[in-house]
Amino acid sequence: NPDLNDGDMFGVDDNLVRNAFPPARFRLADATVPFIIDKSLKDSSDIINEAFENYH
Repeated sequence: NPDLNDGDMFGVDDNLVRNAFPPARFRLADATVPFIIDKSLKDSSDIINEAFENYH
């Protein structure tokens, strides 16, 4: 679909997608992204946390 970003995404601004650093208004205060690991992923929580540590 030519009206959608990459043919299947609606409401995505191409100019924002291409920027490595989004404008300040889109950044979270203190650069903290809160998350909760669902209890159904309890057995995978160690590897998920390790991935976050490696990324940051």
